[in-house]
Amino acid sequence: MTKVPRARAAKKPPGPPRPLAIVGVGASAGGIEALSRLFTSLKPDLGFAYVAILHLAPDHTSSLAEILQRCTRMAVAPAVDGTLVLPDRVYVIAPGQELSLEKGRLRVTPRDPSPTRTLAVDGFLRSLAADQGRRAFAVILSGSGNDGALGIKAVKNEGGLVLVQDLESAAHHGMPQSAADTGAADFTLPPEGIAEELQRFSRHPYLLHGPRLAPALPKDDLSLHRIFALVREETGIDFSLYKPTTVGRRLLRRLIMHKFDRLDQYLELLRKDPREVRAFVEETLIHVTHFFRETESFKALQKRVLPRLLKSGGKDSPIRVWVPGCSTGEEAYSLAICLLDALGKQSARRPIQIFATDVSEDAVGRARVGFYPEGIRRDVPAALLRRFFTKVSGGYQVAKVVRDCCIFAQQNLAKDPPFANLDLVSCRNVLIYLEPALQRRILPIFHYALKPTGALMLGSAETIGDFGNLFSVADGRAHLYNKNPTAAPRFDLGAPAAHKEIPMTSKPKTVGWPDSDVQKTADRLLLTRFAPAGVIINSDMEILHFRGAINKYLQPAAGRASLNLLKMLPDECHAMLHALLERAKKSNETASQPGIVLETAGEGRQKVSVEITPVKGPVSGERCFIVLFVPAAPAARQGKGKPVKPAREDKGSALLRKELNSTKEYLRAIIEDHEAANEELKAANEEIISSNEELQSTNEELETAKEELQAANEELTTLNEELQVRNGDLTAVNNDLINLLASVHLPIVMLDGGLRVRRFTPMAQKVMNLIPGDVGRPIGDLKLRIEMPDLEELVVEVIDTVSTREVEVRDKDGRWYSLRIRPYKTTENKIDGAVLILIDIDVVKKAILDLSGNTQVAEAVLDMVREGLVVLDLSFKISAANSAFQRACDGAKTVVGRSLFEAAGGRWNIPALRQGLAKLAAEGEPFAGLEVDAGGERLLCSARRLTEAGKPSALLLSVVFSARA
Repeated sequence: MTKVPRARAAKKPPGPPRPLAIVGVGASAGGIEALSRLFTSLKPDLGFAYVAILHLAPDHTSSLAEILQRCTRMAVAPAVDGTLVLPDRVYVIAPGQELSLEKGRLRVTPRDPSPTRTLAVDGFLRSLAADQGRRAFAVILSGSGNDGALGIKAVKNEGGLVLVQDLESAAHHGMPQSAADTGAADFTLPPEGIAEELQRFSRHPYLLHGPRLAPALPKDDLSLHRIFALVREETGIDFSLYKPTTVGRRLLRRLIMHKFDRLDQYLELLRKDPREVRAFVEETLIHVTHFFRETESFKALQKRVLPRLLKSGGKDSPIRVWVPGCSTGEEAYSLAICLLDALGKQSARRPIQIFATDVSEDAVGRARVGFYPEGIRRDVPAALLRRFFTKVSGGYQVAKVVRDCCIFAQQNLAKDPPFANLDLVSCRNVLIYLEPALQRRILPIFHYALKPTGALMLGSAETIGDFGNLFSVADGRAHLYNKNPTAAPRFDLGAPAAHKEIPMTSKPKTVGWPDSDVQKTADRLLLTRFAPAGVIINSDMEILHFRGAINKYLQPAAGRASLNLLKMLPDECHAMLHALLERAKKSNETASQPGIVLETAGEGRQKVSVEITPVKGPVSGERCFIVLFVPAAPAARQGKGKPVKPAREDKGSALLRKELNSTKEYLRAIIEDHEAANEELKAANEEIISSNEELQSTNEELETAKEELQAANEELTTLNEELQVRNGDLTAVNNDLINLLASVHLPIVMLDGGLRVRRFTPMAQKVMNLIPGDVGRPIGDLKLRIEMPDLEELVVEVIDTVSTREVEVRDKDGRWYSLRIRPYKTTENKIDGAVLILIDIDVVKKAILDLSGNTQVAEAVLDMVREGLVVLDLSFKISAANSAFQRACDGAKTVVGRSLFEAAGGRWNIPALRQGLAKLAAEGEPFAGLEVDAGGERLLCSARRLTEAGKPSALLLSVVFSARA
């Protein structure tokens, strides 16, 4: 069977050049000066593309592109939707727009006018990082606020470079300071230093690979293993268990930043500088996340998982969640907000425990603070932002009710033991950075940590892999899984076997207890068995601690849960307990009251002795009290075990008991009054809380107004900078114009569209009798020194016809000028007045007049001469002739312009005359007294050649007429 050759695919034509990297430059107030300094220092052929993002006022035209164009030889242009980004070009955001990047092309969208609009720099840098990966560079320059703080973290996560202007050279510190506080800045330099670093990076092979491909590390496996071992020894983190691409990008970035070419050089730096070990670890660990990341996953969680979790367990049982790899806390707080929102009013009764852990101590520290920049408005819905966040200076603080649900701790997922009895494990975008061996070890641990009804939530790029027997799919698209309670996987809760620590010595461990531990254990057992039951209370009778079998004497009251001692005792004991506590407070000694009858659980009514002893509380300065309930000794028995009957009460005892009952009733009434007053206080407190909520709402509105004013202030500051630059340009142009007009020795007057004087030169002031006060006055109202009454009509004609007129005028001294009137055109080619120019032609004009007079005299003299005179050009055409010659031509007045030999019917076509004139024209040899016969008339002809500027110009022929032959 014959094989048919496969047709070769046509080669695609090469596309446009791709930039080595795209540099997103963010700035605000004071940013125009910083941008000018940056682009002035940048070489125009580095191969980078630059996108400048500023906070511009949406209702003002920006001249930013023109300003930057003067600072660089690169082409600068406003960003247009769909533009392919090319190297060595500068793209500038336009007013009222937001920029993003998609597949190397700019995407322009209208700016959101709402107060919670997306921050422009953050939005662009995020899209830049997602589109370009390692070829995404971020530069943050002068500006107020914290725009860009979230965007540079995204760029850093993708392996890009982050450069921030130092505070000393920045006019406004807000944006540079916020960027530096994130810890994502690679360099903090003035604009000139940033340009130098960009130039250095443009020559590095790090940028020669694709944006997503990991560049190859220098070939030195031994140094690489030693680096991992050193980091593992210093921090306990084993990067050999991480994906090589992830570690490779970060490690190569550290080499480039320190200008190293070999791994052994970096290894020496790590050995000498522990700070570099920490910097390498913090950069390699991925700290980029945001609130409600992958929103569809959270929606699926709220729909499919949370309702089942809320129904499982008792109404008071806590909901337990584990978030390993929590980074800076956004994931944990997002889950807490979802749970609080789902529980609603039940959140006050059902506790939420979210254990958020991360291997990075810095990340955990930032998560505990719960402070985030204003850019979170992009990720958090406005309703949740108002409900669960507090606006503070420079950003947002997570509300206390949310922070109380989260417990942050440092934990190494690879070796530290997990939490247990969990309802949900949310491990998102962590496994993708780990080697498969470590993934196979962690997933069974998650199975162990979950309750039988628990759920697992993974990231969009993560799956359970080969552990389908451990988990069932709850929502495949959202990567939600339910625990399979029947599975029993094998796993090791200790450190990985390859890296378990080996003891340095073989000294056997001590078997048995130390003496102090034996003593403590014995004391605890004896006190528990024989010591009386009691409680520790504070001055407000709130129970701080229970001791012994106290449940015999105390019973919780119905209604809202309370730890107040009075609410757990019968009402008849309240007065006695108050009096006893006051006695103990005043004397600072033990106060006791025997013979108190209490209803005990399981033993009926029993007499006890109540003792209150003051003690120092756990907090400095706080007084606490130990309340002990000591049972009374049993009554002595007589004879055969019969109890001794008490003596018959006398009348005095009965009277005392009656008074005691009256006192109890009185105290009960007092207590009821106090409770009524307490209810009133509660009502007043509720009103205060309501007022406080209203004040808080007003405060939020004021904060929103403050944000709007701050944004408007930034825009006005940027606009003011542009106007200052434009004002400087106009000043320079005005200075040039003033010097030009002063240097031109011509009278020039500029008129506006209303024929009012706009500007004039010093010569015009002298020639036309103008003064500085004439600026702004109509030209028709001025008494000019030139004689031209129809000047206004002529200027209007020039403006209407868009033409130029020139007339000759005289001043009052009789001096002649040429007046040129031209239309005044603006840069938009609009006619907005006229320009009057006076040119002194007095000398020329008088010379012309004198010449005209002399010519008339000469013509009169020639006309009186009887001989014929004629002037010929070199081709023998008549240029001029006197009256005598014209009469010889039968009085013809049209001989001028005709050939001599054709005039008068060919009368002058005489061979001898023709020959003489030809020789005169060619050689310049004159002749005189040439006698010729013209139609029977004898003529004497003389001729000579005239010259001009040394060259022959004409022939002069003289003819003497005589009688006929």
